[in-house]
Amino acid sequence: MSYAVKRGSPWKSQLYLDGVLDSIIQNGGTRAKSREGVNLAEVMFYCMKNSPDGIHTINGATGEKFTNLQILKRAVSIARALRSDRATEKVIIMLRNTEHMSALFYAVLFAGVVPFMMELQSTEYEIQQFLPLVSPHIIFCEPDRVDIATKAVEGTDIRVVVADGSSLDKFTLGCSDDIGSFQLPDVRADCTALIQPTSGSTGVPKAAMLTHEGMVMQMPSSWMHHTQFPRPTGMGLLLSTCQWLSHTLIMISFPVYQVPILMTPLKISAEYIAELAGKYRATWTLIGPSIAAQLGHIATPDQLSSFDRLFIAGSSFSPDMLAPLKDKLPAPPGRLLNVFGMTETHGLIAVGPLGTPLNSVGQINNILEYRLINEKGEIVKEPYEKGELYIKGKCIFKGYVNNEAAYRETVTPDGWLKTGDVFYRDEQERLFFVNRNKLSFKYLNHHVYPEEIEGVIGTIPGVHQCVVVGADAGPAAAVVLQEGCGVTREDIQQAVNSTLSDYKHLRGGIAIGKSLPTTHTGKVHRGKCLQLIQELVHRGECF
Repeated sequence: MSYAVKRGSPWKSQLYLDGVLDSIIQNGGTRAKSREGVNLAEVMFYCMKNSPDGIHTINGATGEKFTNLQILKRAVSIARALRSDRATEKVIIMLRNTEHMSALFYAVLFAGVVPFMMELQSTEYEIQQFLPLVSPHIIFCEPDRVDIATKAVEGTDIRVVVADGSSLDKFTLGCSDDIGSFQLPDVRADCTALIQPTSGSTGVPKAAMLTHEGMVMQMPSSWMHHTQFPRPTGMGLLLSTCQWLSHTLIMISFPVYQVPILMTPLKISAEYIAELAGKYRATWTLIGPSIAAQLGHIATPDQLSSFDRLFIAGSSFSPDMLAPLKDKLPAPPGRLLNVFGMTETHGLIAVGPLGTPLNSVGQINNILEYRLINEKGEIVKEPYEKGELYIKGKCIFKGYVNNEAAYRETVTPDGWLKTGDVFYRDEQERLFFVNRNKLSFKYLNHHVYPEEIEGVIGTIPGVHQCVVVGADAGPAAAVVLQEGCGVTREDIQQAVNSTLSDYKHLRGGIAIGKSLPTTHTGKVHRGKCLQLIQELVHRGECF
């Protein structure tokens, strides 16, 4: 039995990882005495070092290929530079997907520094919201984001470092890239490995602390269907950017299983995905449903013919919207799978067997215990009864940075994580999504946190009350103004557009009224507000 398994039999991908962990212990690559004690940095360093000629990164924009050894040597020199400043404990990373990002990602792990992965296009305001939460010593960013980052850290001692080739050369000047003499720091597996932004259960942006052991336990989840190891598939196509947990999962899992990562710094579109897949013959990817639907319409069967797995994740969808994509994939059927995961679980929660219907996220992974809890707080026992999904296991996150209250709202005293998502299950224990209890919603494959936008609108003099919901066209707001204040829709749009990222702009419209629906306790009733805004949109009064 694999050490991580809670229910049922281990997958072959888990048994393969067990062998890797045993080799690390036997060859002195860790101070740990058991598999669960091996930390993430030790796993990455060992696997990349022991496959030096294997391709790690393929830059889809340039066609350049970089071996594990090339990435590892670069990472070691950056790690030495980071450790030369003993004050550096946390950094923010805002980078596009290139070989420089790959090297920096591993460098911070090898240095024992905790990274916070942040959206590349974050505004000055958004960066500043996370500075007191994360307390970084350095922000690594792209050359075109230096001005924004520099303005965000004015008045602090936080350094801004450009993470392109020449700038990293300067940063690592005098630091050896010798792998043989490099020593990893002694870090316990239950310590924080990295911090990811997340909405949690309240809709407010938070920073989740993810542990070494949680990330290592999730490594096999992407390969649960495979039987050939190492290299269960030919090439993975990385489409998400660094603030997404799916990005982190690919960066840690693929080198361990010796799968090359195809990535690109260019803007992702369905047309570009089809071009990359056709040119490089990618065999695996994880993609959001909206862009997957677009891909089904514009890609040719030949461009998709190399794929053996496409994981669909990020939001709910109708299976009909993916029918064109499914029809263009090669036989046998079942290569297209709807999967479910959360940042707070370090990754995937449910993945179905091949051939699972697209309206199901499949069965709960064997590293987790689970239960469905109905509105009365009772455990659901019968198939087809609805309940909120609760899960438990060692890969549940450590907590939110400086937000113990939010953690207590999300995780019960006996360790059950409340996902905020309602499902029912069939006789085969396959889960089917019903609705989401969380306040956050997604637009253009980005998390949108209503309370963040409401906070900006609320700073406008004359705004008495506001609520933001997700409409078909994007975020929409209902606003109550103080009498005679003179605030216009244009004033509200300008405040939001000048402060927040493009995907948070109020494309769903603004409705201005005299009051908002409330609950019996006097709080804004978001469900009724959504219904109201939908009615106002239909009547042309929300624009």
